[in-house]
Amino acid sequence: MNFLINTDGQIPSTQLLQKENKEYIEIANADYFVPAIWLLLFKQSDLKEVKIETQDFDGNPCFDVVQMPITSVDSALKNLKESKEFFLDAFDCDRSLLQDYFDNALNLLTGFEFKNLALDSTEYLICQLEEDEWSLLFTALGCDTKAIDAIMELSGYESGVSPFSVSELYENPSLSRGSQLGNANALDVHCSSIDYRFRFKPEISTNKQFNRD
Repeated sequence: MNFLINTDGQIPSTQLLQKENKEYIEIANADYFVPAIWLLLFKQSDLKEVKIETQDFDGNPCFDVVQMPITSVDSALKNLKESKEFFLDAFDCDRSLLQDYFDNALNLLTGFEFKNLALDSTEYLICQLEEDEWSLLFTALGCDTKAIDAIMELSGYESGVSPFSVSELYENPSLSRGSQLGNANALDVHCSSIDYRFRFKPEISTNKQFNRD
């Protein structure tokens, strides 16, 4: 599972934010891939090391250290806008179709309550990739020719197959599964509408102390 989260915390990890009782809002989520648009929100310099608790094959607790990006909302949106031409040139399909996916992302990436935006793909990296493939995320944030292959790998985009359009993806729930749908999902921002975004609220202690005479 991958999450795009909005928080005032400084940690790009839902697990650690919950552990530290920090509030965050889940802006978007995706299962077994990292949407290409998300990767344009961050730079390599935004990566921050996080230590994640996992389990080994015997169910014993252990820790993995990964790097996930976090930056201010303003910087993230600026990064995205500056990456427009890169996005339009990166995929082998109609530019007007890519433009629609880009514009749709800008329209939906709104309603931020907190100052920071973070990508948490720790579960995806640990469960779906080998450890020597974790560097794909760093490469994907480079916004250069090397980044294109990494973005396609992480997003699951299949070259040579034209994706469904934004309108088809959003208006037709019975689209046939396959590479066309997979490529559409790779390009889509997968942003939840503001009213339906998951919010993790810190637990507030209700214990009261009384002075006894």
